[in-house]
Amino acid sequence: PSRSGDLTTGLFSSTATSVSVAITGTEVLTVAGTRVGIGTSAPDYLMDMFASSPTLRVRGGGNSNPTIKFTEDTAENGSFVRYDGLNNHLVLGTIAAGVETSAINVLRGTSRVGIGLGTVAPLSGLDLVGGLAVGSYAGTVAAPSNGAIISGAVGIMTSAPSSGAALDLGSATGAAFSSLILPRDTTANRPTSPVTGMIRYNTTLNSLEGYIGGSATGWGQLQLSTGSFAGTTILGSSAATTSPSRSGDLTTGLFSSTATSVSVAITGSERLTVTSSGVGVNTSTPAATLDINGYARLKMNTSQPVACAVGTRGSLALTTSGRACVCASNDVWSDMVSGKACNWAG
Repeated sequence: PSRSGDLTTGLFSSTATSVSVAITGTEVLTVAGTRVGIGTSAPDYLMDMFASSPTLRVRGGGNSNPTIKFTEDTAENGSFVRYDGLNNHLVLGTIAAGVETSAINVLRGTSRVGIGLGTVAPLSGLDLVGGLAVGSYAGTVAAPSNGAIISGAVGIMTSAPSSGAALDLGSATGAAFSSLILPRDTTANRPTSPVTGMIRYNTTLNSLEGYIGGSATGWGQLQLSTGSFAGTTILGSSAATTSPSRSGDLTTGLFSSTATSVSVAITGSERLTVTSSGVGVNTSTPAATLDINGYARLKMNTSQPVACAVGTRGSLALTTSGRACVCASNDVWSDMVSGKACNWAG
């Protein structure tokens, strides 16, 4: 049949296995066996479209959800493409036993355009829920939960990371970008399984610190440069938080509890203190040049320990019998009781 008065518009069959539709003499649609061709008389697929710029449009009214599904035979397993008219999303997802799951959401809006992987409401150009593997790790190693693994160099604010740098921030300049904030936490919250090369800011010690492996394993404070203390190491503030300290033991090392003192702590006990007044042993407030809270022990000598001369005047020593001798002003070791020359053997 044809359109009234126009034999070039209607149906025709050019072969025994096809029926075609012609519009003003041009073959527009052909059904050939089980295949349908639009713009072609010899379709190669179930649906075959041909044109200089072919477009397939699936429309829905209002806030509808026009959808194309790709499934396995009668089983409801496969994939789908849908336009979410209510939220202005293009949704790509999977179908398992008839249940649809959104995988990729492309947001169309007047203020922004975003792609969401695992989220239906992307707020950025790309929003990803889950881990990210880049480079040779993709498809071979699972990224940590909500983390990322990258097999190559990373450049931030640079399109050409420097050779030898795993992370290059060298082009980040200006007041808004010229710094890097390290992890900051207490001594108690140090990593439980540290590895060589870790760096962090210790809020307990108010200092940068790094972890060193090998024969000197432990956390150590890094030298700072700040204000008038350029190039110096900041001392600990108490016997419990010394700095520098013995590897793995913050209670053994140096500290300064006041502006005019430096002390040595051993396992949390203050043993030696130097102040502007003097040196204190087992006392933090020496009242003399040398103030010993306890007792002092001198070795007994069988002969003078050093020649008595101008440079050693005032030195003290004991003889084998325990008599005290002093290097006197006449450059002779003298018995402090009898005033006679010391008899070192008796």
